[in-house]
Amino acid sequence: MALNENREPMRRCIGCRISHPKGEMFRFTCRSMQIYEDITGNGEGRGVYLCKSEPCIESARKNRSFNRAYKRAIDEKSLGELLGKMLEKTRR
Repeated sequence: MALNENREPMRRCIGCRISHPKGEMFRFTCRSMQIYEDITGNGEGRGVYLCKSEPCIESARKNRSFNRAYKRAIDEKSLGELLGKMLEKTRR
């Protein structure tokens, strides 16, 4: 029996809580109290994933999903700026 090597890993969105292929999502890591977009996909620290859709980004902001995922208070100003940049990327 051959392994299915062409299958892409699935990750759960913290906005909509639905699993999607890893390559179709934004990945974020947290260092101290700051959140960063992990463009390489293998940055150090706990990674959380978010769909590249406006409703998921807004849902994650409204429901404080990053605070829950990282089990700490995240700086709202820097999080707002980062999610604003993600919204701009989704609109392109």
